[in-house]
Amino acid sequence: MSTLEAWLIASFAVWRLTHLLYAEEGPWDLARAWRARLAAGPLARAVDCFNCLSLWVALPFAAWVAALAGHWLVVFAAWPALSGAAILIERLIERTQPAPPVWYEEPPPPPAHEDKLP
Repeated sequence: MSTLEAWLIASFAVWRLTHLLYAEEGPWDLARAWRARLAAGPLARAVDCFNCLSLWVALPFAAWVAALAGHWLVVFAAWPALSGAAILIERLIERTQPAPPVWYEEPPPPPAHEDKLP
């Protein structure tokens, strides 16, 4: 496997795992429970931000790409590059999603009271 192929695979894997941990419930609600557990701790801000979370998810994949490249210094370039690729994929997907419909309904007029005297 070439380094470019590994980088492409790792880019999609980083996006997929980051999206799972950031926005999905996951199988058996594990991702939702993980986010809820971290929400009260010091890592809450890292879990609430797709960009921040992608940086941490990218680290082991950067090590894998560096190992395939044959030089450990590659990790310093691959780490932010893989995070950036995941962020780019997320932004491209967000643009293709239709905007949620805006629904506004006028409240019904107040009932007219007709006072009828007998």
